[in-house]
Amino acid sequence: MFGLKQDWSLETSPRYFTLENYEGGEARWCPGCGDFAVLTAVQRICREEQLPPEKIVNVSGIGCSSRFPHYMKTYGFHGLHGRALPVANGIKSRRPD
Repeated sequence: MFGLKQDWSLETSPRYFTLENYEGGEARWCPGCGDFAVLTAVQRICREEQLPPEKIVNVSGIGCSSRFPHYMKTYGFHGLHGRALPVANGIKSRRPD
């Protein structure tokens, strides 16, 4: 029909994510802070598992380590002190995927 081959179909290639797909803003922790290692480890895990950034949410409370959602190019929620786990449970209950 209309000059197209009968076996023509649209095949989308699978997406491949690199570290740049997960890198958000520049981390501004103190030099030598262990939070840099945690951030890098999480970004590498996301890359190795090929998790789509739009399917990830990072939840944090307050303090230096809680700037984490700003340093990932994913969804993020910066909550109150001691309330990160209830917020994360609420997100998981509404979006189990």
